[in-house]
Amino acid sequence: VKECGRVLGGGGVFEDGPTGRPYVANPTVEELAQSLQVLGALESLAGELACVAATDAEIAEVSALCEQMNNAPEAFDPLEYFKLDMAFHRKIIVAARNAPLIATHAQYNARLWRARFISSKRRGGRNSALGQHIDIIDALRRRDATETARQMRRHLETTVVHITAAYENAEQR
Repeated sequence: VKECGRVLGGGGVFEDGPTGRPYVANPTVEELAQSLQVLGALESLAGELACVAATDAEIAEVSALCEQMNNAPEAFDPLEYFKLDMAFHRKIIVAARNAPLIATHAQYNARLWRARFISSKRRGGRNSALGQHIDIIDALRRRDATETARQMRRHLETTVVHITAAYENAEQR
C-alpha cells in the first residue's frame, strides 16, 4: 500500500498530509491549467505521430468510439460516457507508437482524471467535445498531421475552459 501511494503520489494524484497520511490531491485551477497545457502538447504530438503510424483499423476504432459517444442517450451514465472519452484519447496515444509518450501521457492523465471527469459531466462541454472529436477524426483520416495536432491541442484548451467554469460554479454554491 505504501509503495502504491509513493507511485501515485509522484504522479500528483495523492499528497501527504501533516500526519504523513496520504489524501487525494486538490490542485488549484491554475495548477490544472498548467498540467492540461502539458497534456495538450502530449496529445498534439500523439495526433501528429498517429497520422503516420496508425493503421486504418485503429482510426476506425477511434471513430467508432466517437460514434458511440455521439449516440449515447442524454441520460447515459456520466462515468461510462467518460470511460468512452478516455478510450478515444488513449487509442490515439497508443496509435502513435511512441513508448515514452504513452508512459508520460498515462502519468499526466492519471493526475488529471478527476478534473477531466468534472469537465466531461458538463452538458455544454459534452457537446463541444463531440464536435472536436469529429474534427480530430476527420484530420486523422486525412493523415493531416498538422491539423490533427492542432485539433488535439484545441480540444485540451477547451477542457481548461470547462474545468474553470465547473470550479467557479462549485465555489458559488
